[in-house]
Amino acid sequence: MLAKVYSCAVVGLDGVLVEVEVDVGTGQPGMVVVGLPDAAVQESKERVRAAIRNSGGKFPHGRVTINLAPADLKKAGPTYDLPIALGILVASGQVPPGFEDALIVGELSLDGVLRHTPGIISMVSLAKDKGMARALVPHDDAPEAALVGGVEVFPVRTLADLVNHLTGEARIEATRPGAVPEAAATIGGTDFSDIRGQEHVKRGLEVAAAGGHATTDDQYSRPRRQETEPRRQADQPGRPCEPQRPQKGQQDDHHIEPVGAQVAKAVGSDGELRQQVRGEDTPHECVDGLEDSVSPGRELEEQRKEDEWDQRHGERGQRRVGPPLQADQPFAAALSVPYQGHCQPS
Repeated sequence: MLAKVYSCAVVGLDGVLVEVEVDVGTGQPGMVVVGLPDAAVQESKERVRAAIRNSGGKFPHGRVTINLAPADLKKAGPTYDLPIALGILVASGQVPPGFEDALIVGELSLDGVLRHTPGIISMVSLAKDKGMARALVPHDDAPEAALVGGVEVFPVRTLADLVNHLTGEARIEATRPGAVPEAAATIGGTDFSDIRGQEHVKRGLEVAAAGGHATTDDQYSRPRRQETEPRRQADQPGRPCEPQRPQKGQQDDHHIEPVGAQVAKAVGSDGELRQQVRGEDTPHECVDGLEDSVSPGRELEEQRKEDEWDQRHGERGQRRVGPPLQADQPFAAALSVPYQGHCQPS
């Protein structure tokens, strides 16, 4: 059996009418939702199944197919829980049909209680524009929906209350237009309706209040963080590296302990090896800085040793080599043969 109920999707600030088509037939038991639903709409299958069972109804054992038309419009949110559940009950014969003039919206909990639905004014305004006579909305949203006028709004607390209302066992009283709760009617602060003119100023303040933006200079002022510790002299360019000792009774995590006399070797521009001695109070990080200047000296020292070796053994590139090893000559005997000749580089 096929059933059709009407719901609504909110696109921006406007409502779009959505037809919820439910078909209950034979086949492999299961529930399928089509019509470009998002994850929240897909999860409604489990919420609707549990809500129908916990409300005293019977979920059909056949295959249930649900189509949300138009199919090219993305359906988002749990707004379609109540129309899907009502469509299943109508298609399975548990509730009489006849909802062509009603807009049905609401999120279901597992026990069948309806929860708040955002965008209720846009939805009821769409029902008024389409000429619908009634709207079945969650009980918490009924006072807000009744402000639209022109549509009879029925506050629904649970799925069981809606079934009893449709079968005539227990009617639900419609919400009167303008019946706003006392807590919502009491608003403190300045009312912009008492101010004449200044439309641009009021509009700017409304936008700032809606977005949570600052509107006065005091909200932008922030005390600047002041430096509580003096800058270390070692971090200042152009100043000698001196140890920073904490005062008596204080702790300094950045204090540098002095090391003993350090000797650093370096090579001057004339090639002579020189020595630099650091005092007792010299911080270790200052002495460590000389390691980079020692490395070139080591290279020059190695180069000098190579030059001396070349002077003792002939010209650079010439090396004395022994005679080739004969096939029947042992390796130890070849080592005892004196060097003969030189190997000229090619």
